[in-house]
Amino acid sequence: MSAKTTRRAAPSQWDATAMLARAAQIIDLMNKCYIDENWSPPVRKDADRFLSYFDNLARNHDWDDQDEWEFVIDFCRRYHQSLDWILCGNPGGMICAMAAESESVQKRRAA
Repeated sequence: MSAKTTRRAAPSQWDATAMLARAAQIIDLMNKCYIDENWSPPVRKDADRFLSYFDNLARNHDWDDQDEWEFVIDFCRRYHQSLDWILCGNPGGMICAMAAESESVQKRRAA
């Protein structure tokens, strides 16, 4: 895939090194907590590609690849990861989403 400059995935004032660290933490935790038959070579390839996006961005803040950015968005959707946390360090989306799925909330909704 060739680099495109249609739009930047992250404004230059964002901390690309911190984003890479948070992305790496996601993959590390997935690797530790999600090891079963589902952590297959295709999933490992997706994880590597996901990390590669943030590694490239941390190495060169002017780097941009629209196809890879769209892959990151899709990876987060497929594996239920928070872009708010990755990009901004804001865990609020993760906390609220998990709370909304809690057993006590589900019981109240069913009542």
